[in-house]
Amino acid sequence: METIYESNDPRARVNFATSWIDNSGNTNMERFITKYSSTFSNVDDAPNDWVISRHADVILLLAEAININNGAPTTEAIGYVNSVRMRAMQPDLNSSQTGSFFDFKLALEEERRRELAFENHRWFDLLRTGRAVIVMNQHFATDFQYNDPTRPAIITQPIQLFQTLLPIPQYEIDLNPSVAQNIGY
Repeated sequence: METIYESNDPRARVNFATSWIDNSGNTNMERFITKYSSTFSNVDDAPNDWVISRHADVILLLAEAININNGAPTTEAIGYVNSVRMRAMQPDLNSSQTGSFFDFKLALEEERRRELAFENHRWFDLLRTGRAVIVMNQHFATDFQYNDPTRPAIITQPIQLFQTLLPIPQYEIDLNPSVAQNIGY
């Protein structure tokens, strides 16, 4: 099973568990998201609110913007990423992660993946950076859940570039005939 966290990263324990116990007391060795687990006393109410915006998200977006604006990693951008890593008790980025624009871009992408896990940022990060098709197809090709012959309904075909856009609603096209439907729909 793939893990994106170092063994000492406390974010891993907050975000998921690697097993769970069912009602019969059997241990199931499957990944389980724990980030939003909590006890609650009222129906439809729990003490864990859905995160809209986080300081770490803003800091990492700022580092990304600085990297793109300068065309190369800067001390300022690296410092922003390292401040998020420091809060998570992780070492600073090393020189292989900051040696070039693309190296830093990938290190930043992975840091956002770890820091903002299960907060619905990953897909939009991949779309924004133009890496959605390649990353998702690699995931579908290697993740055990999408390649289990005993569960053929879950086997996934590679995504195509047109699937990174949603279809334009027909109502909008009818209102303005100069609007063309996105390719593939």
